[in-house]
Amino acid sequence: IEDVLTFQLTVTDTFGLDDLASTTVTVVNGAPTADAGLPQTVHTGTVTLNGTGSTDPDGDDLLYHWVQTDGTAVALSDPTIASPTFDSPITGEVLTFTLTVTDTFDAPDSDTTTVTVVNSAPTADAGLPQTVHAGTVTLDSTGSSDPDDDDLAYYWVQTEGTLVALSDPTAASPTFVAPLLEGVLTFELWVTDTFGLDDLDTTTVTVSNGAPTADAGPPQTVHAGTVTLDGTGSSDPDGDDLLFYWVQTGGTDITLSDPTAASPTFTAPIIEDMLTFSLTVTDTFDAFDSDTTTVTIGNSPPMADAGAPQSVHAGTVTLNGTGSSDPDGDDLLFHWVQALSLIH
Repeated sequence: IEDVLTFQLTVTDTFGLDDLASTTVTVVNGAPTADAGLPQTVHTGTVTLNGTGSTDPDGDDLLYHWVQTDGTAVALSDPTIASPTFDSPITGEVLTFTLTVTDTFDAPDSDTTTVTVVNSAPTADAGLPQTVHAGTVTLDSTGSSDPDDDDLAYYWVQTEGTLVALSDPTAASPTFVAPLLEGVLTFELWVTDTFGLDDLDTTTVTVSNGAPTADAGPPQTVHAGTVTLDGTGSSDPDGDDLLFYWVQTGGTDITLSDPTAASPTFTAPIIEDMLTFSLTVTDTFDAFDSDTTTVTIGNSPPMADAGAPQSVHAGTVTLNGTGSSDPDGDDLLFHWVQALSLIH
C-alpha cells in the first residue's frame, strides 16, 4: 500500500549524552497499463484474446479480468488469464471485450478490444442447361462455392415442366428419370452456408425427341404363295423402341399374320391385283410416322403345246401335251377337244 513511514533515531554516547533525529520512507506504486490487444476480424472457430501486452512499471505480477460488454454472449475459457479463448458465434457482428489488470497494490487499469465476426455469402451454381432424351438425369451443383469454405446445405426445387421425382432434393447432385414427354424442366438450387446466408441459381433440362421414320419396304411383285412385308428399315434417331402397325388400304382383302409385327406375312390371293399397305411406326414419346408400299400380284399366261403332227395306220394313238408350260410354274389343267376335219 502506498504510505509514508516515519522513523526516529536516538544515539547515546558512553557519558550518557544523546541526540535525536527523524527520517521518512515513502512507499510508492506505479499503476499498471492494460492492453487488450488489437481488434480482430474472424470468421469461425476458436478466437484467442491477447492481454499479454499489459505492463506494470514496477514489475508487479498482474491479475487479469476479462468481461464481454457487447455482442452475442460467448463463453470465455478462463476470464482471469492473459489470453482466454472462445468459440466464434455463427453470426456476423462485433463482439466487445474489456480487460482490467490489477497489480499487487490493487491499482487497476482497463482497455477494450473488439472481435468482428464476418461472413461472406455463398455462390450457387445449378450447373449448365442439359438436353436429354430419356433415362436418368443428374443435376449438378458441385460448382457451388463459399468464400469462407463453409459447409453448404443444398435444396433443389422444380419450378416448371412435367413434374419429376428427385432422388434427394437436399443432395448436391440429385437424379431423376426423364419423363416420356418433350418439354423444358426448370430447377432452382438454393445453397445456404453455416451462417444462414444463401444464394439461388436456376438451370433447365430440355427433354427432346426425334420423330421416327417409317419404312414399309420397297414395292414387291409376286405371283403366289407367302408374302412378307418388311418394316425393318424403319428407324428412330434416339434409338427408341418402335411399335409397328400395318393396315391394308387397297386391293383384294388378305389377312396379315400379325399387323403389329415388323414383318408380317400373308398368302397372296389367286387373282391379279395390286395390294396397298400402310405402315405406321410410333416411338416411346408417341411420335409417329407412316409409309406405304405395294404388292403386285402378277400372272403370265401358259403356253399350250399339243405335240407334233402324227401319221398312224391303226391302233392306239397317244396325244402329247407335255410340252405345254407356264412361265410362273403354275400347275396346268389340260382339256383336249377333237376339232372337225375333212377326211379324204
